[in-house]
Amino acid sequence: MIIDHPVWQKVLPYLKPPSKGRQNFDFSFPADVRAEALAVRVECVACRKMMAPFRARKQGSTRSRVVGTATEGHIFYSGACPGDRDKGCSRTGAAKQHKKELLEVLGFKDCTVSKRGKLAAVTAERDALRLELEDALQSLRIAGEIYEEEHTR
Repeated sequence: MIIDHPVWQKVLPYLKPPSKGRQNFDFSFPADVRAEALAVRVECVACRKMMAPFRARKQGSTRSRVVGTATEGHIFYSGACPGDRDKGCSRTGAAKQHKKELLEVLGFKDCTVSKRGKLAAVTAERDALRLELEDALQSLRIAGEIYEEEHTR
């Protein structure tokens, strides 16, 4: 699943909450993260061929559906092949199941509650885990320094 890919932690902060009607995975990245996301290649959940899961939205002069911002720079995620390559992949049960599982993992199982609130909760949990990890790494560094001091005497 894409959440196991190294780029996922970089793109997650830019996820726009899915709406109740269209549960899409839309992002608005800064240029460096955008380039990295667009370079990712993974297997399609349906046909297992390599494909780009992060794709640029078609640009136009109209405003996007995503939080009222322009389409330029907007990226979306799909676990299935793009429609211009294989229209059938995105319509398979595997693609629908993947999308459902990803929504659940992200805390959007029911999009009837505030999506921004759920995203904020997920982000807060991620940040708390990151702080715990940093604390553990600092403890390991200190233990390593003490060990070195004891063994150099």
